[in-house]
Amino acid sequence: MKKKMARSKRNTQSNEDMSKTMMYNFNDEDLNKTKQYKARTGRKSKNKKEKKAKTKKKHKWLKRIILTIFLLGLLAAMILAGIIIGIFTSDKYKLTADELVVINQNGKALDSAGNQIATITGSENRKVVSIEEMPKELPEAFIAIEDKRFYEHKGVDLKRTTYAILMYIKNRGDSDAGGGSTITQQLIKNTKSDSANSGAAGIERKIREIARAYNVEKILSKTQILEAYLNRIPMGSTVYGVEMAAQYYFNKPVSQLDLAECAFLAGINHAPSRYNPFVGSDNAEIIKNRTSEVLYQMKEQEKVTEEQYESAIAKVKEGLPFNQGAKVSKADYSYHTQAAIKQVIEDLMEEKGINRDAAELLVLNNGYTIYTTQDSTVQARMEEEFKKDKYIRSGKKKDKDGNLINNHTQAAMVIIDHKTGNVIATVGGLGSDASTVGLNRATEAKKQTGSSIKPLACEAPALEKGIITAGTVYDDSPTTFGDFDPHNSGGYAGLVTVRKALAASSNIVHVKIMAELGPSNSRKFLSNMGIDIDPIHESLPMALGTADVSVLDMAGAYATIANDGVYIEPTFYTEVKDAQGNVVLKAKQETRKVMSEENAYVLQNLLTAPVISGTASACAISNMDVGAKTGSTNNYIDRWLCGFTPYYTAATWFGFDYSESPVFGDNNARTIWASVMKDIHKKLEGKRFQKPSNVVSVRICQDSGCVATDSCSRTTSEVFVKGTIPGHCEGHKKLTICKETGKIANEYCKDVEEKTYLVKPKKENTTLWNTSSGGKYSIQTEVCDVHKAPEKVTMPDVIGKTLTDAKRKLESIGLKVEIKYKENKDKKDNVVLEQSIKNNEQVEKGKTVILTINKIENDKKTNTITNTVVENKETNSQINNNIVNEQNTET
Repeated sequence: MKKKMARSKRNTQSNEDMSKTMMYNFNDEDLNKTKQYKARTGRKSKNKKEKKAKTKKKHKWLKRIILTIFLLGLLAAMILAGIIIGIFTSDKYKLTADELVVINQNGKALDSAGNQIATITGSENRKVVSIEEMPKELPEAFIAIEDKRFYEHKGVDLKRTTYAILMYIKNRGDSDAGGGSTITQQLIKNTKSDSANSGAAGIERKIREIARAYNVEKILSKTQILEAYLNRIPMGSTVYGVEMAAQYYFNKPVSQLDLAECAFLAGINHAPSRYNPFVGSDNAEIIKNRTSEVLYQMKEQEKVTEEQYESAIAKVKEGLPFNQGAKVSKADYSYHTQAAIKQVIEDLMEEKGINRDAAELLVLNNGYTIYTTQDSTVQARMEEEFKKDKYIRSGKKKDKDGNLINNHTQAAMVIIDHKTGNVIATVGGLGSDASTVGLNRATEAKKQTGSSIKPLACEAPALEKGIITAGTVYDDSPTTFGDFDPHNSGGYAGLVTVRKALAASSNIVHVKIMAELGPSNSRKFLSNMGIDIDPIHESLPMALGTADVSVLDMAGAYATIANDGVYIEPTFYTEVKDAQGNVVLKAKQETRKVMSEENAYVLQNLLTAPVISGTASACAISNMDVGAKTGSTNNYIDRWLCGFTPYYTAATWFGFDYSESPVFGDNNARTIWASVMKDIHKKLEGKRFQKPSNVVSVRICQDSGCVATDSCSRTTSEVFVKGTIPGHCEGHKKLTICKETGKIANEYCKDVEEKTYLVKPKKENTTLWNTSSGGKYSIQTEVCDVHKAPEKVTMPDVIGKTLTDAKRKLESIGLKVEIKYKENKDKKDNVVLEQSIKNNEQVEKGKTVILTINKIENDKKTNTITNTVVENKETNSQINNNIVNEQNTET
């Protein structure tokens, strides 16, 4: 240890000596250069260290980023794997043989009593044929051009799928860009309502399709798959399946097609409209090219011989013998049955997640039995009414070519059992159309409703929100709502209750209710009753029926009122069974509470007003409560009657398919409604709307809408939900009026009368509208200024004065005198003993003063009185007479 320390010390000393020696050998300039060199060397070293540290830091962050990307990729891969496994193993995405295989068996429709009313066939737009009925070249042609490894794969062609994925990447996320689908996958696509094509949804849909394809290959044979595919494939607008395609393009059954014609059908699969030979554009060349391509693929895949190929190519070059046949043949169903089939198809689509084409194929070809809600007796009565000639009128308006735009008037009607939501009868056409199904105007057409919407859009939601009661009073007078200036067709009624406004169908009052309610609230409420209004109509005129609504939806909404405020989605069927008797589908009716039972009853009661004394009086039924409302649009283009009894709800429309004023003025919707409803109620027991226990009747003032008092001259009884009864009427103000001036009488007016003035109803004290009231609320505020207080005088002291002097004095200052007598022997005779008004008291001119005069009963008195009369000739003659009379009496 000591040796090491010694060596270290020696080395240190040696170094110091060397440094000294070196320093002595450098001059100042060299020394400066050396210092600079050392400084530069230090900076370089420092920069290298910093760069090295930065590089390490960058690498550290790069590693983190790579690791994060890797982990995210791994997570995404795990999620994708989970999705794929979930889709492949989930029963939710599996198809059953029943959904795919078409057995080509007729079905039937039964009415509510179980009687068969129709045979359901697959003759509309499609006809199912077995693969044995097709030329063998037809399926081979489709396989050649669509899926040449069809018999080799298990539902998915991995080569084509890989190609499709590459094309997906190339085309930036369009899952259909590559065209990798097999016939099995195309069958699934033509069956399921699963159409997402882009982004993550497109990828997920493709995975579902692949999973389903593998599943289908397990449950169906290749022949079954091919047969189902050829019967479902879209072959043009409203043309489905190869049988209807053969009928449409060549006007012959598919069994009679030759090789070239089969190749044409197979070739147009991916774009039928492009290759349609009956369209206006010249597409003959692309038809030849496409058909030739199919034939070439068939030859290359050895599906046809060289000789067959050459013969077919020659026919294609000459031009195929296209001959357009009819696309549609309709079955003979009633409007109700047609509507039931359509509803079943739509519900089946939702229930099974299949598209419309697939659902139609099942319903029309698989021997299903549909249990409809039709009451055949009511349906027959309705059809009978709709066939009557009295409702038929030809249109007058013509198009530019001189053709009538309307052949004749039309009508539609729906009747619902509102307790169940079952549609028991419907007709969607007038005259000969009443039993021949075409456009079902009851369910498929929408028309402006006019005033028939008022109870639904105004009274119902306003009652629910507490904005009105049945007795609320509005001023039915000319009114403006900003720039909206509605009018009444039947004049103006002044102060009216909601009941009277509904009976008279007042536009003014209903727009006022809408203004308070708010159009958005009204629209939401209508939606809850099954009426969806286009937002474009969300404004005050919506109260007058500017929006288009179907007859079915109007019936469903009125049924809500009749059903004590509960909406039940209308249905045309109850259940569906397959050919083996298994239940395939049950009707699922959406049900919701829209109004309280009490408010629903109030509206039921209000709607009796148009029937009792309003526009729907023709709809009254003996011993039966009826609530109804008419509706008319501008120029009476559309006419409506919607209403209900305790048994049924019905809505009827009458007009033209294309807007045109009827050539006669009567509301035939009302006539049809009344005729049908009266007949179907004839054998039913009389019935009334059931009033809830907390609804009471109260007498109200029709000028204020409040509980009537003795001051109210116009009163009526009205129904109220407990808790909504208004206070006592303060709508009248009584004043005493001077008849001479017409102003409020003062205390000096003698000729007066009592008058009652109207006070403006509470609803009219608003800035939402401006009503021209016509001065009905003008209350006299001026007081009579003609009759004034009389001038006052000071009462003098006349006690002790003679009657003559006292009277002269009082009359001179404007007072009247009344005399009475009293005997006081201590005072002079004929002098004033007392005066009724005190001395110096202020008295109105014209006031009567009572003077008590002394009268002494003796002879001397008589002489004195006589002398007094003689000496005072100017004394009032009446006084003299009185005195003389008294004297004579005394004598």
